[in-house]
Amino acid sequence: MSTPKQKAPPPPKWWSPSAGVWLAGGFLALAAVPYLSSATQLMARGETASLGKVAEQVKKKGEPADKQREVKGLAVAKDGTVFGGGKNGVFTLKDGQWNRMEDFTGHDVKAVALDAAGTMYVLHHDGVSMRKDGAWSEIYEGEAHNLALGGDGSLLVGAMKPAALMKRQPDGSWQKLNDGLPTAN
Repeated sequence: MSTPKQKAPPPPKWWSPSAGVWLAGGFLALAAVPYLSSATQLMARGETASLGKVAEQVKKKGEPADKQREVKGLAVAKDGTVFGGGKNGVFTLKDGQWNRMEDFTGHDVKAVALDAAGTMYVLHHDGVSMRKDGAWSEIYEGEAHNLALGGDGSLLVGAMKPAALMKRQPDGSWQKLNDGLPTAN
């Protein structure tokens, strides 16, 4: 024996199609709050509030503190100064304390390297930055996995898109050495 279907109750008296639009708009506004807040913080620091940077800031806020504290890149200068990089930028370690290098505006640092002259190379979310004579410059734009300094002082970058091994030439240009590692058979 089947149970008779019950008729759905009528909608509340306040309900109308325009009420649904207002309700959806309210939920959308609430969802936008973290993005607007992050964009405002970036602009207050003098940074461009691009969609990628805003999304990264929102993502960072949702991460556990331990994830933000990870040291992902390390380099040691001739004078013994330790440089570390991670989610929140580049830091120096002096007397057991990490101090953020405030002049570095990148984020999500993956690797740090120092050449014999003390020039620093930092692989981060947006590419590779170079710090030479106290000034930062962006020298490679694009996603990459790692960087390394060659014995001859050259800089190598393991690029992601497209997969390639790139070498920085003395004139600052980039040479593609190959298409990355071979695929599995």
